Amino acid sequence: MIKNLLANWKTSSAGVMMICTGIVKLVFAIKHGTADEMLWGSFIATVLGGIGLLAAGDANKSQSKEDAAQTAADLANVTAMTAEQVKAEIKTAFVKKTDVAPDGTVKKDA
Repeated sequence: MIKNLLANWKTSSAGVMMICTGIVKLVFAIKHGTADEMLWGSFIATVLGGIGLLAAGDANKSQSKEDAAQTAADLANVTAMTAEQVKAEIKTAFVKKTDVAPDGTVKKDA
């Protein structure tokens, strides 16, 4: 957890700001006498979320070139589909297994 603390400055700064915001809000609420159960719950959630952002280890992960190429190819295929092709893909995706004949064709509704 310690090594991930400053692995990505954007994530870490968001976590620090989240924790600081929760503390400042709580201090002002206590000072003005408006701290209630909802504020305390919000404070706990804010601090835990900030700790989660500080502990996040997402900075050293990246998409491989092969995955990026496959994603780009999939996106190109989807954008090139016509409306009828999209409807057919959706229909076949939601067909029950019992509606498919042994040869792979979809049975007509009776």
